[in-house]
Amino acid sequence: MIDIASLKSNIIFKKVFSQPDVFCQLVHDVLGTPIQVDHILQGYRYPEQVGHIDIELDLFAEDVNNQVVIQIVNAREVYYLNRFLYCHAIGLLQQMKSYRDVGFHKDLNYSFDKTVHTVVILTGVPCPEEEAIQFSVGTVHPDPVSEFGRRVGFYPHRLVLLNPRIRNEGTPESIRPWLELIYDSLGEWVDETRYRSPIFRKVIETIRKDKMTPWELAQSRY
Repeated sequence: MIDIASLKSNIIFKKVFSQPDVFCQLVHDVLGTPIQVDHILQGYRYPEQVGHIDIELDLFAEDVNNQVVIQIVNAREVYYLNRFLYCHAIGLLQQMKSYRDVGFHKDLNYSFDKTVHTVVILTGVPCPEEEAIQFSVGTVHPDPVSEFGRRVGFYPHRLVLLNPRIRNEGTPESIRPWLELIYDSLGEWVDETRYRSPIFRKVIETIRKDKMTPWELAQSRY
């Protein structure tokens, strides 16, 4: 057993998942989409505010080659699910160009140049109205579903909610170890022998308390 810092702490969360290889592996395992990013921004705010909403994303990265934007949120306090839908929608709305930018015409193209994926990790607790959250993975997909029960394929964007406090027979095998490791970290102890993948070993080494600076240990309590 190893004494580790909790991934509920924003400082520790960002330290772990701002590592490009860890970030890319998490995204691949959650979304099934390989991405290539070299730099992850922490505490990212879009340059233009949408309406009355001003959000800060814990982690933000863009795969330029594949035109994919990844937003990651650590929901570490009492959370309201509506907040995350706003986060996801703002990532989409930022792509819209005003007619002043593209020239006004009746056939103004509203297409999205980039696919936006938002991953929310629920390390906190739900608000009282949402205590009945009983899933390990929940996906919001805006794509239309036809009368035959098939997605049409118009909108590839996704908002994914990960709940590490629940794992069940329906939890995808690629996601399960991430949820287990995050959940273990909430108790600040981990049995490292359960995690043999190099990427999980790296995460554990990153959050070992005996490898942290005094400042990191102090910040890990918040």
